[in-house]
Amino acid sequence: MKTVINFIRKHIPEVVIIADTKSSEILHGVDNLIVKYFQFLDFDYIFISPWFGSDSYRPFLKLKKKGIGIYIHDSNPSSVEIQELELKNNIKVYQYLASLVSKLDKKDNFLYEVGLNFPLALKQVRRIIGEKKIILTSGVLNQGGVLSDLKGNFGDGGENLLVAISRAIIYPKKEINFYKEENILNVENEIRKITKFYKEEIFKLSKLK
Repeated sequence: MKTVINFIRKHIPEVVIIADTKSSEILHGVDNLIVKYFQFLDFDYIFISPWFGSDSYRPFLKLKKKGIGIYIHDSNPSSVEIQELELKNNIKVYQYLASLVSKLDKKDNFLYEVGLNFPLALKQVRRIIGEKKIILTSGVLNQGGVLSDLKGNFGDGGENLLVAISRAIIYPKKEINFYKEENILNVENEIRKITKFYKEEIFKLSKLK
C-alpha cells in the first residue's frame, strides 16, 4: 500500500488519498491510527466510526493538512437498525450525529459519509451541515443509489460532494473474464469508457439546482 501511495504522490500529487478504515479507537488507539495512516502510509483522510463518541475523533482536530471522515449514514441495508432510530426530540440518530460532528469541524477538514441509496438522509445531512462542508456519498449504482438523486446535494459551487463508484467501474461488464491475460486491454478500455461516462454525468448534475 505504501508503494502505491508513494507512486501516486510522485506522479499525480494533486490526488487526495482516502483510507476507508472503518476503525474506531480511543486514547492511545487514536494515536496509533494517526501514526499508521498519516505518518507512515501518508493518507490525506481516514474514515472512522464515531461509535465511541467524540473521544474517537477529537484528537484528529489538532492535525494540520490532514482530515478524517465520519460515517453518518452508511449504505448497507441494516444501517437503518441503528442510524435511523428516533431520539426523544424526534430526530434520528444520523441527524443528531451530523449536527454533533459538524459543530466540532472548525477547520472544514471533515468528510461526512452518507449513502446515495438513502437519498432522504443525504438531503437531510446536507441541510444540517450546510453548503460548505464535503459529503462523500457511497452506495451508488450496485447498491441501489440513483445518480439523479445527487442533484441539489453538491454544496457551494457544485464542488462539495465526492461520489464514490467502485464496483460499477472496476467490473464494467459481466461477460469479460477478468482473469485471462488476453482480456486485460479490453478491461482497461471498458474501465476508461465507463469512468468517463460517469464523470460527465456527475458533472452535469453538479450544475443543476
